[in-house]
Amino acid sequence: MAGRKSPTTARWLSFIPGFGHIYAEAYLVGLLWFVIGQALLSLLYIKSPYIRITNWNTILIISIYILVVVWCMIRSSHIVVDKNAKQANQEYFAARELAEKKKYEQERLK
Repeated sequence: MAGRKSPTTARWLSFIPGFGHIYAEAYLVGLLWFVIGQALLSLLYIKSPYIRITNWNTILIISIYILVVVWCMIRSSHIVVDKNAKQANQEYFAARELAEKKKYEQERLK
């Protein structure tokens, strides 16, 4: 049971896209989502003569950012749940193998 991570913590950390993935030890994906989230937010403050930010653009950018946050919350918690299940499975089979070895040793000593 040691080393298990909480899906709830991963969800809360995903309010900043990528942090939940980093918590779940998916570092490269977490970095990618962090960059995407920051790029979306930086679009709100762009000052360029070629790109005009209007109210509709702002609403669209914020909506996409919210979708990214929700996706990161869902996906990072799934990664944590999958890793916890894999770890529990490995611990179970390791304990089962150890028990079989002990049983075999006891039978051999009889």
